[in-house]
Amino acid sequence: MSSDSQKLDQIAVDAATASDAPDCSSDDEVNRFAELTDAFLEELRRGGSSDIDAYAAQFPEYAERLRRLLRTLVMMERAGEQTGVPGGVPGGGTAAALNRTTLPEQIGDFRIVRRVGVGGMGVVYEAEQLTLGRRVALKVLPGEFAGSSNRVSRFRRAAQLHHTNIVPVFGTGEDGGLLFYAMQFIDGLSLADAIRTVKPGRSDSTSSASECDQAGAAIDQARAAIDWLGKPPLSGSTIGVPSSYFHQVALLVQQAADGLAYAHRAGIVHRDIKPANLLVDRTGRLWITDFGLARQHDSGLTQTGDIVGTLRYMSPEQLVNETDERSDVYSLGMTLYELLTLQPALDATDNASLLKQVSDGVPCRPRSIQPHIPRDLETICLRCIEKEPSLRYQSATDVFEELSRFLRDEPILARPINWLGRLARWRRRNPTIAALTGGLVVVFVAGFIGVWTQWQRAEGQKELAENREVDARLSSETAQREEQRARRSELAEQAARKRESDLLFLARMNLMAHNWENADIGPMEHLLDQTGQDLDEHPR
Repeated sequence: MSSDSQKLDQIAVDAATASDAPDCSSDDEVNRFAELTDAFLEELRRGGSSDIDAYAAQFPEYAERLRRLLRTLVMMERAGEQTGVPGGVPGGGTAAALNRTTLPEQIGDFRIVRRVGVGGMGVVYEAEQLTLGRRVALKVLPGEFAGSSNRVSRFRRAAQLHHTNIVPVFGTGEDGGLLFYAMQFIDGLSLADAIRTVKPGRSDSTSSASECDQAGAAIDQARAAIDWLGKPPLSGSTIGVPSSYFHQVALLVQQAADGLAYAHRAGIVHRDIKPANLLVDRTGRLWITDFGLARQHDSGLTQTGDIVGTLRYMSPEQLVNETDERSDVYSLGMTLYELLTLQPALDATDNASLLKQVSDGVPCRPRSIQPHIPRDLETICLRCIEKEPSLRYQSATDVFEELSRFLRDEPILARPINWLGRLARWRRRNPTIAALTGGLVVVFVAGFIGVWTQWQRAEGQKELAENREVDARLSSETAQREEQRARRSELAEQAARKRESDLLFLARMNLMAHNWENADIGPMEHLLDQTGQDLDEHPR
C-alpha cells in the first residue's frame, strides 16, 4: 500500500473515531466492542497486562475507540481499588454496565443511578447531585482529557449556553483524576434511537424489549417520544402516508436550527451534530447535547490537524480543519436526510470509502428513496448538504426561517437544482477530472468540426460536379430541341411552297383549258412555257 493511501486511511480512522460514541453500524458491532472491553478488564483484574495500546493494536477496527474508553475505565478501576468500592469500573465493564450490575457508587457530589451510554469519549450516567438533590446526566471523560486544557475549555464554554433547545451544562469537575461534567437529564431518547425504532422492518416489540434490557424505566419516555414523532411511511408505499411525520421531522430540525443559531451567535460551533447528539423528550422538545467538540470562533482551541466530529455527518471542510457555522448546517442537513429517508446519506461501511464520500460523494435525492417526501423539504435538505460551503444556507438562522416557511405552507426561498447546476457543482468538486473531461470534449468537438467541415466541402464539390453535369445535359437537350424545331420549321416552309406551286399550276391549267375552249392559242402557249419552267424547277 502506498504512503498516500496509508495516510488517507489514517485520516479516515482519526475522523471516524473522534466521535463521542462508537460509530457502529449494527448491534453485533456494539456487542463485539463490549466483549473486547470486558476481556481487557477481566485480564487486568487477574493481574494481567495493562498495556492498552498493545491490546488495542490487536483489533485495528476498534483500536482508537478501545484506547479512549479503556483509559477511562482503567482509571475508574484503580480509583475503585483505592476507595474500596467493588467494581470501580462503571458496571464492571461495558457489557455488565449494559445490564446495570455493579456501578460506581459515587463520583464527586454525584450518586450514580444507572449507566445511560458509553462511547469513545466517555461514559454517561444518570445520577443524583447530592447537595442539590437533583437528577442529572453525568458524563465521565477519558483520562487524557484531564491533562488537556483545550478540551476542558470546550466543555466549560458549553456551560455558558442557555437556550430552550440546548441541554444545560450545570458544571464540570474532577474526582480522583477523572474529569466529568453534569448536564440536565433529558427524559426521552436520541434521534438515532428514534430512527432505529421507527425504521421499517424492525418491530416495536423487539425494540421495546431491547431498550428495557438496556435502560429500564427509560423505555416509557422513549416510547412517548416515538409516539409523538409518529410513524414514517414505508419506502414506496402509496397508501396511508402520514404527512404528519414529515411535519414533525421539520419541526424537530427547526428546533435544532434555532438552538444552533443561538450557539453561533455566541461564537460557538458544535462540530458534531448528528442524530445521536439530538435528544427528544416526552413533550416533543428537541435538545442539542454534547458540545464537547465545540469550538469558539478565533479561539485557537483546536490544534492544526485536529480532525474532530463523526465522519458520516462531517462536512468536507472539517477534513482540513476549516470549520464555521456552515459546517453545523451541513451536519444538520445530513441528520434531516436520515430522518426523511431512514437511512444515512453516505452508505460506505469502511473508513477509507466513507472519507471519499465525505469529500466528493453525492447522496441520492431523498425523494428517489421515499417519493412522499415534500419537494420543498427535500430542497431544504439538499441545500444544507452542498459540498461547497458558499452554496449552503449561510447560517442556522437561514435554515430555521426556511423550515418555518415550510411549516406555514409558504413558498421557500431555495429553488431545486437543475441539471446545469448539478453539472457546475460536480465541476467545482472535481476540478482535475472536469479539466481533463473538458479537454477531451474540446478535442472531440474540434475533431468533429474538422471532419464535418471536410465532409461538407466534399459534399459541396460533389454537388457542384453533379450540377455541372445536369447543366451540360440540359444544354444538349435544349440544342437538340432547337435543331428539331428548325427542321420542323424548314419542312413546314417547304410544304407551304409546294402547296403554293401546286395551286399556281392548277390555276394555269384551268386558264389554259379556258383558252382552249375559246380557241385563244396565244395566251395558252405563254402559259405552257411558264408551266414548263416551273416543272423544270420544281419537278413533281
